[in-house]
Amino acid sequence: MTPKAAFEKAFGAGRVTYAQGCPIIEERKYGSPVFPGDVEKSTRLDQSSPVSSRTGLIPEAVECAKAADLAVVCVGDLAGLFQTGTVGEGSDADSLDLPGVQQQLLGAVVAAGKPVVVVLTSGRPYNLGGLRRRSALS
Repeated sequence: MTPKAAFEKAFGAGRVTYAQGCPIIEERKYGSPVFPGDVEKSTRLDQSSPVSSRTGLIPEAVECAKAADLAVVCVGDLAGLFQTGTVGEGSDADSLDLPGVQQQLLGAVVAAGKPVVVVLTSGRPYNLGGLRRRSALS
């Protein structure tokens, strides 16, 4: 059950609004390379990240938060193997920042001024950039 479905079941669909905010990965590609030899010209260092940098959905999430009594923001990892997610076998990270634009999403929703509960689902610790003090982390 998704968090949205659970909230709708508990509180009634009419009392729950939803906005995606941002995708973690734009497109999950299965069959990604596992070993360097699986990639033609595997000596290239400029491998592209599957993590999304799209911010166009954030304003809708902010408007949902402004219209609500309480905002619940679900952020963190997307499990997957070998570049099909942000955590799991072959999905290393080079920082403890939230993947993609999730930090921007969280900051924008917190700035909306409503109480915020952050649901962090992850396989590693993340730095929330000081926003933890401004929200109720769960």
